[in-house]
Amino acid sequence: MEYTKGEWGVQQIEGFLQVCAYDKMGFYDTSVATPTINKDTSESEALTNAYLISAAPNMYEALKRMLNI
Repeated sequence: MEYTKGEWGVQQIEGFLQVCAYDKMGFYDTSVATPTINKDTSESEALTNAYLISAAPNMYEALKRMLNI
């Protein structure tokens, strides 16, 4: 499985939530996802979604170690 390498985190950029990948020096590298806030999704839910998405690479690596893939 391929995914954007590097540490992922959540930023609020120009009023929008973004899940970002950071390079080895800790600088912004690329946007991975932009959870939205709308009539069906509160700001709290969007932020929770952003943090869940940002944890995906670590969860994937942990699962690989558990399953010895």
